[in-house]
Amino acid sequence: MNKKKKRIIIILGIVTCLLILGIICYFIFNNANEGKKVKKEEKIEEKAKEEKKDEIAEEEKQKIEKQINDYIALAFSFPIDNVDSLDDQRIFWFLTTKLKDANTGFTKDDLESLMDTYFKKNIMVVYGDIDCPIGDGVFYELDNDSGKYKQVGVHGHGGGTVPRGKAFVREITKDDKYIYVKTQIVYGEPAGDTFGPIINYYTESKYDAQTSANEVYQLNDPKASTFKEEITEEEFNTIKDKVPYTIFTLEINNDEDTTKYGLDSVKIENA
Repeated sequence: MNKKKKRIIIILGIVTCLLILGIICYFIFNNANEGKKVKKEEKIEEKAKEEKKDEIAEEEKQKIEKQINDYIALAFSFPIDNVDSLDDQRIFWFLTTKLKDANTGFTKDDLESLMDTYFKKNIMVVYGDIDCPIGDGVFYELDNDSGKYKQVGVHGHGGGTVPRGKAFVREITKDDKYIYVKTQIVYGEPAGDTFGPIINYYTESKYDAQTSANEVYQLNDPKASTFKEEITEEEFNTIKDKVPYTIFTLEINNDEDTTKYGLDSVKIENA
């Protein structure tokens, strides 16, 4: 074989090797890109799942907002860093305000059902008589044999005061275990026997301390004739910078087909 033919064969061999190397490199590079693309898509999908998991449906938001407004009846006890430290009597009185008509009688089971709705699981309470919240003796007496409560004694005041007001929910977030609700609350005069219109609002439920720390705002029409008259968003916006944040932590309890949100803690922060 002459030198010319050898040179051609060598060149063809080199070209063939380069082609093979190029093809190998192409597949390696292409596979690497495909791998990156798959990983990127997986990350996008995972992020979407995380966002969906933390997403709160409108119906769920409405349920939470209503429950937060219910907790205003506990406002004399705020802040509550841990509901385990919350007085049993305060809890029971709060629960009686959520009964349709407590004065006609109710049972321990009724209270337990409401406890499961409003408070975190495994909260420790001792069921017994429920005292008048203004220190006027026993208000509801428990019959341990039947599990029934009945109103007892003479209570000329008709009942204990219940804080009133309105919570403006600013943000609701969640993780696997908890819902976090950031609100701003304004309080009206507590109601005992008679629910009149809320004309004056305060930044704390202790309405009688009319100081700069608990400033009074006359926002509604003094001629309002119904207790359902509420502060409006527009009215609230004129004072919102002075109203502290009340942040609720609710424990997520998935019970059969129902999701419940039990109060775990409440803290107050300056606006």
